[in-house]
Amino acid sequence: MHNPPYRMLPKPQQLRKIAEGREAEMYAWGDGTILRLLRSAVDEGKLQREALAMEAARSSGVRVPAVHDLTTVNGRPGMVMERIDGPDLPALVSLLLCGCVGVGNPGGHSRGNPW
Repeated sequence: MHNPPYRMLPKPQQLRKIAEGREAEMYAWGDGTILRLLRSAVDEGKLQREALAMEAARSSGVRVPAVHDLTTVNGRPGMVMERIDGPDLPALVSLLLCGCVGVGNPGGHSRGNPW
């Protein structure tokens, strides 16, 4: 991780939410980056461990987003990271399941088998 040059943190109303999950909300942050903002300040240590694990994985050749910085916005810990556009996890899982059902088990639905 490196610390980019100082910049003013945006006000909450200036952040544009682009995704959310159980633990965090993702906001557009700048050119090619996002802010992953945890819902709870209690998880700050977890976020630091996650950033270290992502950096270790990346240096070992695993394709994960680059972590640029750890920050705090309105008391909530956040991670500024590389933005990688693509489907979100629920959409991807749904797509994979639909593909498996439709291709791997033809006629399964006609026999009352959901899988």
